[in-house]
Amino acid sequence: MAELLKIREVSSKYDISARALRYYEDMGLISSTRSRDYAYRLYDEQAMK
Repeated sequence: MAELLKIREVSSKYDISARALRYYEDMGLISSTRSRDYAYRLYDEQAMK
C-alpha cells in the first residue's frame, strides 16, 4: 500500500503552504483521500506527481 502523508507533512516536504495545497485541490490539480473516521486530508505519492 502506498504511503499516505498528512497535509502538514506534504507542506513541509515540498515547502508549500497548506492553504496552497487546499487551493490546488479545489482547482482539481491534486486530490486527497479522507475516510469517515479520520478528518485529515491524506495525500499519496501519485497526487504529488
